Amino acid sequence: MSTTAVDLGKLTKVLALTTSDQDGEAIAALRTARQLLEKAGLSLVDLVRGGWAEGLSLSGSSDAEAQAALESSLRQATAEMRRQRSLIDELNRQIDSLEAALDRTNRENQGWRQRAWQNLWDSDGSDA
Repeated sequence: MSTTAVDLGKLTKVLALTTSDQDGEAIAALRTARQLLEKAGLSLVDLVRGGWAEGLSLSGSSDAEAQAALESSLRQATAEMRRQRSLIDELNRQIDSLEAALDRTNRENQGWRQRAWQNLWDSDGSDA
């Protein structure tokens, strides 16, 4: 593993941006974090697993401060991902409900169409 230093301050700021409500900003922040870690021979998986501490020198702070800052950023990103997942689940439930209502309405409309055609045919026969 490389011993290239990772600028903890920059990595922490970048990871904080992953919680942005703006999808593009959050994705760009993840890409930037990945690039910073790759320069040090690490990946985001290493960061999550805690392997970042082995053979890595962090510039700008002590290892304890670095770990605390990274764990805090990771907790924030995880909480935001859970919030987004919850929002997606709720939207999927709403979609399912709306699709069911649309199906009911379509069946109801089909019934009315059939009745209208039946009435039309019945009235044509009685006039003759």
